[in-house]
This record gives sequence, structure tokens and C-alpha cells, in this order.
Amino acid sequence: MKHKILFVDDEENILNSLKRLLRKSPYDIHYRTSGKDALDFLTANEVAVLVTDMRMPKMNGIELIIEANKISPLTIKTILSGYSDINDIMTAVNSGHVHNYITKPWNDSELFISLMNATELYERRNNEKKLLKELNIKNEELKNLNVILEKRVKERTWELQANNAILNSIIEGEDKQKVMMRILDLLSKLSGNKEVSIWDNKSQELFGADFVKNDDEFMRTCNLKTKSCLINKIVVIPLLKSEEKLGTIYIRDVNKNELQFTKRLKNLKTVLSMYILHNSLLADPSEIIGSIDMILGNIDEETD
Repeated sequence: MKHKILFVDDEENILNSLKRLLRKSPYDIHYRTSGKDALDFLTANEVAVLVTDMRMPKMNGIELIIEANKISPLTIKTILSGYSDINDIMTAVNSGHVHNYITKPWNDSELFISLMNATELYERRNNEKKLLKELNIKNEELKNLNVILEKRVKERTWELQANNAILNSIIEGEDKQKVMMRILDLLSKLSGNKEVSIWDNKSQELFGADFVKNDDEFMRTCNLKTKSCLINKIVVIPLLKSEEKLGTIYIRDVNKNELQFTKRLKNLKTVLSMYILHNSLLADPSEIIGSIDMILGNIDEETD
């Protein structure tokens, strides 16, 4: 896309001379005879370079550039004027309002070089602005990621502590009902405070809410499941040891878009499976203790 260059001069003969000189230039060049018309054009267009005369009626070149900076700060501003205005021009250059100046009568080669330098500077400024915007976006994304990671670390730490508390209760021989209530409480918290039941195949006992106990057909269907699934808004999570069905976790009132939490139950499923085995005398306390190593390994994998 060609860069737009805007020349502003109240003298038509000056603009006509520029038109003849620049008719084959690689730029999209526009001409205006007043500051007001120039500002209207700047408002409606992306202008790379503004070249303005110094002395014009109603609005001089410096006044035009000050207003143009409010509309288009990235546009490169240049003064094209006679030697008699040099002091005012230098003041404007030193104040930062004007990038460069070209004296009348101009040297054609110097004018071309000045326009080329100005468009290159505009490109650099534009690229810097885009890069800064991208950097700000990346910084915001990084900040959000840090918040998410910090939350995840806190969640993992809490889960590990809760799992270890349950393991300690098991190893210390705490009453089965109390241990299962601890497990149910943790399952409920991990699932977003949902209603939870645990069916123990070994003892044929149901712990927790009894929303599945009286539905024989549902229980038979669930008993055939070997993988986690969602049935009638109830998450069904089988507890397996090799191919043996040890029990089932039921979590009520779950929508499809909430299933992400089931990934966080991996360690607790291991503890619960080992506990059911332990209570059925098919496993000894050393197997329960060994599950701690498995949990720690899972935690390491999740945080890598």
C-alpha cells in the first residue's frame, strides 16, 4: 500500500509545481490550500507525512501541526517554507512538533530524500506501535497465566494435603465410616460441591447420598461400565483393580461442560480403590502406603 503524503500551501502555484515534480513518485500524494481542509483530510485518512507551508492565513504551519498531532500523532510533520521563517521553524523543530524542514526554493533531490526519510521514519513508528501493542497483549496474557498457575498450584497443594490426610486416617485405622465421609467430602469439593455417593462392591454398601440406591436398573447399567461416563446428569466413575470392579463413584447434577473436574480425581480414585481392597482383606497396609508414591508421581507429572 502506498504511503499517503499531504502537502498544504495557500499558494496554488507552489502546489502546481509540486504536482508536476511528484506526478511519478511512489507515493499517494494529496494537496490542500488551508489548515482546516488539511485537518479534515487527516481525520478521514491515515497520512504518513504532512508537509505544510509556514505562513498561511487563519492557521499557520505551526498551528496546523499542533492540531495535526492531536489527530494523528504518528504522522511525520515537515515544514516547507522560506528562509525568512527559519527562526520560527527551528523553534518548532526544537520543541518536538516538527521532524524536519525544507526551504523554498527547494532542491528536487533533497525534497525526494526528505520524503523518503520521512516515510521510513513513519514505518518505524508504526511498527513500534504495533510491537508495543503486541507486547502489552503478551504481558497481559502472561499475567493471566501466572494467576491461573498460582491458583493451580494452590489447588494441587490442597489436594495433596487432603489426600495425605485421608491416607493417614486409613493407616491409623480410623473407623471406615469416618474415612469414607472424608473421601466423600473431598470428592464433593473437587466436583464443585456436588452431591456424591460411593458404592462399595466388596461390602455391598452405599456411602453418601442415596440418590442411586433405589434405582435398580440404573445400578445394573452402571455396574457394566468400565469407563467414566455421564448418564442422566450423573457422572459414573468405576473403580477398577486390573479387571475387577471394586466400586463406583456417583456425582449428581453434572452438565457436559463441567466434566473437566473428573481429571482431578485421579489420585483420590487410587486411594479409594486401595482402601476398598484393604477393607476386603485383598490388600495389606503396605499397598496403601505404596499408593502415596503413586500419588506423588501423578502430582509431579501434572506440574511438569
